[in-house]
Amino acid sequence: MAVDSTLLMREVEAITQSGQGVSHYRVECRIKAGDEWITPTRLDLYSLERDYEDSYGDVLVLEFITGLGTYAYRLVPNRDQLRVEVTSTPLHETSGAQRSDLPRRTRSYRGILMDQDNPGLVGRSPQSSSEEDLNLTAPKRVELQLVDEGLYQARMITIGRLYRSLRPMDALKSLFTETTQLVDGNNQQQIQGVEIAEGYNQTQRQHVILPHGTPLFQVPDILQTDQGGLYSAGISCYLQNKIWHVFPPYNTQRFSQAKRTLTILNIPPNRYYGAERTYRKTEKQIVIVTAGEMDTRDTARYEQLNDGNAVRFTDARKLLTFGETQQNKTQLRRQDNVFEFEGPKMDGGMSNARWSKQRATANPFPQYTQMAHRNGRYLMVEWMHGDASLLTPGMPVKFMGAVNDKLSVFYGVLLGVHEQRIPKEGGSVASQYPASIRLKVFLSREPGV
Repeated sequence: MAVDSTLLMREVEAITQSGQGVSHYRVECRIKAGDEWITPTRLDLYSLERDYEDSYGDVLVLEFITGLGTYAYRLVPNRDQLRVEVTSTPLHETSGAQRSDLPRRTRSYRGILMDQDNPGLVGRSPQSSSEEDLNLTAPKRVELQLVDEGLYQARMITIGRLYRSLRPMDALKSLFTETTQLVDGNNQQQIQGVEIAEGYNQTQRQHVILPHGTPLFQVPDILQTDQGGLYSAGISCYLQNKIWHVFPPYNTQRFSQAKRTLTILNIPPNRYYGAERTYRKTEKQIVIVTAGEMDTRDTARYEQLNDGNAVRFTDARKLLTFGETQQNKTQLRRQDNVFEFEGPKMDGGMSNARWSKQRATANPFPQYTQMAHRNGRYLMVEWMHGDASLLTPGMPVKFMGAVNDKLSVFYGVLLGVHEQRIPKEGGSVASQYPASIRLKVFLSREPGV
C-alpha cells in the first residue's frame, strides 16, 4: 500500500495548508564579560541536546566567530563569570520580517568556555601583546557551553534526610519542591514547579533513608533501587523550562491518559522532504511530519536470550515467616515467598527464566524496569524545520506509517531531542536559522514488525 492511499496524506495536506510551523528564526546572542557586553561577529551554530533518558538538564552549545583580541583580552580573563543572553525572533516565511503573532524569547545563561588556549598569555606572535593588533589577524572560532541558572545551582545541592511513613515519590516531590526557592542575582525564581506522571508506587514505607552527602540528582536512582521503588518502567527526572518533569521512560502505554501527546507521521522523502511547514499543534497534541533520515536499534531479542525474559527472586519480607507450621509440619508455598514474573514470550511459547542478581529483595521495581526495557526498541527520527520548544520530557508518542501494506500505529515515549540551527545565508551577517532536529523515541515491540 502506497502512503498516498492512506489517511496519512490527509493529515499532511492539513499541515501544509494550515499548520503553525515556524521554520525561520533569527538567533542572536550577546555575552557579558566583566562589565562589558560583547556581540559576536557571527553565530555559526546553536546546538541544544536534551537526553531525557540518562541526563537531567539541557546541554546548549554556541559556536561563534569573534576577534582574536576580544577573545584573548575580554573573554578569557572573565571566563569564570560569563553571562550570556540568547534571543530567538520568529520570522515570516517569505519576507523575513518579524512575526507579530508569536513572542520573541530571550533566555539568560551562565557561560563556560570550552576552549583552553590563551593567546594573550602564551602567544608568540608580535601582535599577542595588544588586543587591537590581534583583532586585525585571523578571527577566532569560539565554543561556549550555556547552563541555565536553576540547573547550575541545583546540580550543587547535596542532601541527607530520614522520612517516616510516606511513599518514595512523596520524598522526591518534597526535595524537588524545595528547589523552587532558588533565585538568581536579581532575586528571580529559577525553578517554578514539579510535574509527576501518574502510575507511581503507592506503597508507604516506614522509613525512607537518604544518606548525608547524597547529590540531588542521585536521589531518584536511590529511591528506585534501594528505597521501595518509584515506577515499574524506570525513572527519569529532567529540568526543562524551570519545571521538573518526573516520568517512567519505558512505559509505552501512557498515550491515552496523557494531557499532551506527540504524533509522528512517517512520510517518504519524495512526498514531503524540503517542505517548511512540518507540524501543527492543538491544545492536547502536536502532529509532526518526518520525511528525513530514520533508523532503529532493537536489542531486546539479544537481551532476552542472554539475560532472560522472565525473572524470579525471594521476597525479603517473608524471610522470617517463610512458611506455616501446623501439627508439627511446616508447609512452604512458592507463590507466597518468591516473586516470579514474565515479559513477552519467546518463539514457541518458551521462557528463559533467570534468578535475579539480588536473590532476596522486597523491591521488585528494578526488575520490572528491566523487563519493560526488553519489551521496546529505539527509533531515531529526523524532523526538519521543527521547534524543540514544543516538546516536553517523556511525552507519550504515537508513531504512524505504512507497514506491510497497511497503516500501522506504534506507541512509545519521547526520550531525547537534539536541535541544531545553522545560518541559512553565507557572509558575515546571518538572519535566518532553520532547525534540524533528531528525536529519540522508545517504541513498543510488536509481533512481526
